[in-house]
Amino acid sequence: MKKLLMLVAIALFVPFFAQRSAAATILKVSQESKPGLGDFDSNILGFVEAFSTNKTAANYYQYSKGYNSSFSNPALSLTAKQSHLFFVDAIDGLSLFIVHSKPGNLTGGAAKMSFNLLGDTAELKIVDDLGEATANSTGSLFTSNQGWGACCTDGLAIGSLDSNWEMLVKFTAPPRELNRWQVYSSSTSANISLSMQTGRRVKLNVAPVSTPEPSSMTSLVFAGLALAVHRRTQGGIL
Repeated sequence: MKKLLMLVAIALFVPFFAQRSAAATILKVSQESKPGLGDFDSNILGFVEAFSTNKTAANYYQYSKGYNSSFSNPALSLTAKQSHLFFVDAIDGLSLFIVHSKPGNLTGGAAKMSFNLLGDTAELKIVDDLGEATANSTGSLFTSNQGWGACCTDGLAIGSLDSNWEMLVKFTAPPRELNRWQVYSSSTSANISLSMQTGRRVKLNVAPVSTPEPSSMTSLVFAGLALAVHRRTQGGIL
């Protein structure tokens, strides 16, 4: 009987913890329909999965490591005249990344943005280029005023994002030489498109994690246990 109970415990708890430990961070993406309207719950655009690394957020950016004054990580295939938004689970926590355009773009460009962090505080993990983004004294409001040449990208990373946080992100002026804004996911090539309309906020937050239901195998183990207990009770062994 003790061996049977031990098998039940293994069947129940090992798969459960394996699933939880392997689970990647999932982010919910929504955008209000008009600047300042705040109707995020009615405009959920989808969910994305954070990229994962055993490096720090700053090292993941690989600034100037392959391309001068640029994001150089080959994990993302960048597109010219596009702003890229994604998340990275690094060894120093979860960070939001923004990368404008790609190395070797033909036009350069410029973008002004704000990042309003609610329910948490953070810092600028890296700024591409230095001095083009700032944080307020409480680590809850970040602003960027970035301009890049034909050689390079611009961007930043904000982290670490912990506990029950949400972030509101927007362009504060019409960008120059950007024609698309995309949210990237590590698990799919289907990106989420965002509007770059001035003042139209994007809301980002961690999606709630649901507890996995018992698998069919676990259910079979329960059934076997019940049958064994029934037989032993009838036989007077228990």
